[in-house]
Amino acid sequence: MASNDAASGAGYQDEYWVGAYYLAALFAEDFAQGDIGKMIRVEYQRGPLGDVVVYGDSASGEARLYLQVKRRLPVSATHGDFPKVIRQMWETVKDEGFKQGTDKYGLVVMRGSKPLKRLGKLAKRAAACTASGPFWTAIDDLNQGEKDVLKAVIDVSGSIDSSNVKDVAWRILGSGMVVLEMDPTNSEGPQRTRMRSWVDSRVRNPKRTEDIVTALYEFSSRLDRDRGSINLAGLKQELLSIGHCLTPSASAPMVVTLESMAPVRSEELTPAILGEVPDRFDIDLQYLVLNNVLTKPCEAVRCLAEENSPLCRAVNAQNDRPLILCGRAHIPLAALAGYLVGDRGDVRVLDWHPNAEDQCWNWPEDDSYPYPRLIRTEIGERGTMAIRFSLSFWVGEDSSASRLPNTIEQAVGIPDQVVHLSHPELEHCGSLRARSVRSQLQARTYADELRKVLDSAVSSTSKVDVFYAGPLSVAFEMGRRVASTMHPPTTIWNYEAGKYTWGICLNPGNGQGMDRPKAIFAPDYKRAEKGSLV
Repeated sequence: MASNDAASGAGYQDEYWVGAYYLAALFAEDFAQGDIGKMIRVEYQRGPLGDVVVYGDSASGEARLYLQVKRRLPVSATHGDFPKVIRQMWETVKDEGFKQGTDKYGLVVMRGSKPLKRLGKLAKRAAACTASGPFWTAIDDLNQGEKDVLKAVIDVSGSIDSSNVKDVAWRILGSGMVVLEMDPTNSEGPQRTRMRSWVDSRVRNPKRTEDIVTALYEFSSRLDRDRGSINLAGLKQELLSIGHCLTPSASAPMVVTLESMAPVRSEELTPAILGEVPDRFDIDLQYLVLNNVLTKPCEAVRCLAEENSPLCRAVNAQNDRPLILCGRAHIPLAALAGYLVGDRGDVRVLDWHPNAEDQCWNWPEDDSYPYPRLIRTEIGERGTMAIRFSLSFWVGEDSSASRLPNTIEQAVGIPDQVVHLSHPELEHCGSLRARSVRSQLQARTYADELRKVLDSAVSSTSKVDVFYAGPLSVAFEMGRRVASTMHPPTTIWNYEAGKYTWGICLNPGNGQGMDRPKAIFAPDYKRAEKGSLV
């Protein structure tokens, strides 16, 4: 009757994770358990013993390590898999391709035991003897447990060659046997921690690191099923094919991804970034979102604006490298990211185009696209200002009203001046079916229109509240147009469940540039028990 582990497929999972452990070492070109040098190749299902065969660059040249993977292995000459494994070791040692003194073979067990530790100790003693005789004359000091394990090996050796039992047993033990105890299936165990360390040494990004560890397991399972083989170049290519890569060069573009509404997947983003493989800086704020509601705007602002945030690290390290902003996030967060980047050169923004035939990040048009100009209308003058910015949806109910719709009044009160920027193809109180912004230049130009309004408000307005509905690319560019030392305090508001609940004031220092960005809340803002807003 099969064991519970076998019935559940645990044995296969164990093999896949052991293979993934060595793939991670290969990825980092590092040493791993087994002591055969730096990893240079991993193979699967080769030879009588090799669930996983690892190639290393050792002092003696290329070395191989043949490993049989077991969750547990009772040491018995008559029961279980032990006799079969010992015979497989003998077949491995006898193979004409096996290099004595260089190659190794043995076991990886998830659950170690005292008998297996004793087997490993016997193997080291046998390897220290240059012939069978000295080994057998030096075993008087073995304890009873070690003698029991040795007897099990002898009994199996007798079934292999009854005329030369001791020589066979010595050769099985001393020709390079290793007994490794590891459990990379344990996500918090030392082997998985080591895997993450190896991968992180290449990518320096915790989120990408975990994604690559998962990818290595998936590669390992496929290679195992296909009896496959892979070296470092092949592994790089496999990872690159799904959007992962080694640490980019110093000239590679830097991509900052902002994720609060949905993730930015590497395989979707890669086609939109031409040329060299990018260095990616992920800002994942999805843990602050519950039921599509950002529950902690203050924490989100802190994560973006703190000195060691991924965004600030990217900005500080940019030098002459191109910087790319993209994301699937709340509008105020995108504006804040743009504000923190500022007016530095060589910055691009990308947009997710969900309605394209192939959903993608590529702009539908190049900068020669003849986009329409925005319509600007103004009501009132001096004092507080509200900017309604309608690109994809109509912000407000009536563009000719002297007062803003009730939802906006509830958030900021009645402003003294209202400016409405709107896409000319946007129907009154409606929405655009087509994408309102279709090129990089169009996104920049529309954000420039906001800058003109802010510039005009410098001497006449005490604060500005922006209510925007449109693509995230323009929100990034809007933030870049707000000047901390010139413009009045400018808040970008978030629309949620029929009301404006919170926003981010990008430059609260009243034009002096002294204060850091901060979250602003509507008077009736309340956080419900489970994080939703009412």
